[in-house]
Amino acid sequence: MKHSLRRLTLLATLGTGFGLGTLPSVLEAAPPEYLSAEQPAGLPLPEEILPVDLIGEAPTDYATRDLIRIPILNESIVKLSPRSYYLYRDNDDGTKLETFALGGSAGFVSGWLGKSVRFGVTGYTSRRIHGPQDRDGAGLLRSGQKDYTVLGELYAEARHGPFSLKIGRQELDLPYLNVHDIRMTPNTFETAILDYSGEQFRAGIAHTWRMKFRNSSDFVSMSERVGAGPDRGVTTIGARYEFVEGSSVGFINHYGWDTFNTFYTEASWLQPLDHGLDLKLSAQFTDQRSVGDELIGDFDAQHFGAKASAGYKSLTASAMFTWYSRDSLLINPWGGTPTYNSIIVGDFNRPGEKAFGLGLSYDFANLGLEGFSAFSTVVFGDTPDAGRNATPSQNEYDLTVDYRIGEGLLKNLWLRGRVAYIDGDDRNRRDYRFIANYTFSF
Repeated sequence: MKHSLRRLTLLATLGTGFGLGTLPSVLEAAPPEYLSAEQPAGLPLPEEILPVDLIGEAPTDYATRDLIRIPILNESIVKLSPRSYYLYRDNDDGTKLETFALGGSAGFVSGWLGKSVRFGVTGYTSRRIHGPQDRDGAGLLRSGQKDYTVLGELYAEARHGPFSLKIGRQELDLPYLNVHDIRMTPNTFETAILDYSGEQFRAGIAHTWRMKFRNSSDFVSMSERVGAGPDRGVTTIGARYEFVEGSSVGFINHYGWDTFNTFYTEASWLQPLDHGLDLKLSAQFTDQRSVGDELIGDFDAQHFGAKASAGYKSLTASAMFTWYSRDSLLINPWGGTPTYNSIIVGDFNRPGEKAFGLGLSYDFANLGLEGFSAFSTVVFGDTPDAGRNATPSQNEYDLTVDYRIGEGLLKNLWLRGRVAYIDGDDRNRRDYRFIANYTFSF
């Protein structure tokens, strides 16, 4: 089974390269997992969403989205986003994880009052359809395969020109502080965030005091989430500048009071080439270290990543490299990691780990399979063989197939199948997932 699944994934990776079509755009392959969980394959490369792109992003203008509208409430909007999710993981040590859940979110966003103020509320739930007690741990439900329901968003938002201020429970999508929506419901945060969004320059500042983890119904302080006793928040500042479409540089800094500080910077450059080719180069760097009273200990860690993507018509190929310093683990308790080799199961972010990844993405519309797309990624991780941070090396082989309906009664239905195989020195794992997302629009 181990070798056959690996061959299947590798063949599927290579197989997406055949039958090049005539679409005028190229696709993005292998974004970090916390982003790829929210976007299917098929984005044109100039529209690729990198972690730094969301710094200073203006809040979503729901009035322009294809959702349910209630005219009698002054353009207020009801958002309904049901989701079903099946996850099965088989470990070589005999343990298994298995859960099938149904849930999603329902929310309300008011119309703008005086064109400058509005309010929003969103509830999230996950209900067990199937989940044996001896296969707990998939993360789709609370511990013990229990249902949960939570009021995840409750906020007020004001805007004036290029400035916006949003206060209360809400979703965030920043490097190391984000929804990480890879299960049934996302992380949400109690925060105040002020954004400036210009044509080329964007900036933001925020203070976050509590968060709700994905499969939890409780909000806890940011410091409690990392195991520190006193209540401490996180202050964030960031900015980015877009030179031309698809090329930008930016940074963000999350200061966890009396715990640790995380600084992240990223730059990307998009270059159209001859004969319909596009090339995109990106680099990222993270520095994380304890600060203040160092409530979770004295440590520092660094990370570097580089990525190159080349696109031709319906196909994109990517190569990624990441490196981590040897002394300490770089942690991400408040969201998914933005590193390029973060994929379905592994982040490849252990102390001293060097990882090299390859990805392919393809849209099958030109073959008459409208709505079908796929991407596959392989990452090879190498960790120290000796020393206090010696850990077993591992590789991961992933395949994702998406089907999105773009018109008709089932418009916005998104079906996703995923398979991952983790080949480690200590043990192997096989991970299978099937997800259905559907946004009502009428």
